[in-house]
This record gives sequence, structure tokens and C-alpha cells, in this order.
Amino acid sequence: MAILVTDIVGSTELARELGDDRFYDLLARHQAVVRFEAERGGALSIKPQGDGVFLVFASPDDALAAAQAIQRAFVHSPVATRAGVHTGRAITAEGDYYGLVLNVAAHIADLASGRQVLVSEATVTAAAGGFRFGPPQDVWVRGGCAPERLRDLLWQ
Repeated sequence: MAILVTDIVGSTELARELGDDRFYDLLARHQAVVRFEAERGGALSIKPQGDGVFLVFASPDDALAAAQAIQRAFVHSPVATRAGVHTGRAITAEGDYYGLVLNVAAHIADLASGRQVLVSEATVTAAAGGFRFGPPQDVWVRGGCAPERLRDLLWQ
């Protein structure tokens, strides 16, 4: 499974600036675009979490293509989205997904900057190809016992 986690950068400050009603409208539009791109990419699960979304894909290629499409959809938006992608084994139970792979993907997303998609080496290795990545960087991911090798997914 490949897990893609998205998050709106600076959402708390944005909510304060816009007020609840305007921020909710922006969040709803953001989540609608993420849902559209995820469904178009064949997501197995779409789970909003606050101002972000957990997405589960059967293949890393589908997750990477969706991450690119989501970033491109917001390229001219004042809303900056960050994302993380990790590939590994997930447990399926009662229609939901569980496992360390989800936690690692979320922690990778936390390390990304606005308009950046960080991808684990496990995802890069499992991808069939056709994607471009930045140079590797070894980074300590929260909860990890060793540095994780991450790369930028080049989407522009």
C-alpha cells in the first residue's frame, strides 16, 4: 500500500486571518479538489483529518500521480499544501487502514514545506518509473529508530 498524507500549511494562522466561515469555505474547496484527484487516481480510502487528508492507494505510482495532481491544482492558490508519501504494509480492518506505514507517512508530511511532496525511499524504489525526484536526504522522522531517506517529488 502507498499512503499519501496532505496538509494545509499554516492553517491555524489562516483560520484566524479569514475567520471560521471563510476558512471553512476554503477548507471545503481544498478537500473537494483533493477528493477529486484522489478518486481520479484510484484511491482505496479517503479520510479527512482536520485540514489534511489520509489517502490510501494500491500502488506507489497512483499515490505519486495523485500527489502531483493535487499540488498542480493549488499552484495558483494562496493555500499551500504539503504532502508525504510512504509505502509499506497496512492492516485492513472494518473498512479502515492501520499500521506504522500511516504514521510514517504523516510524519513525513509534517517535514514537508508548503508546495512540497516528500517521498520515502521505499516509495521511490517501489514506483514503476516516470517520476522525477530530487536528491536523497537522510532525515530523522518522528518515532523512527534510524534516519529515513527522503526525496522531493518534482511535480512542476
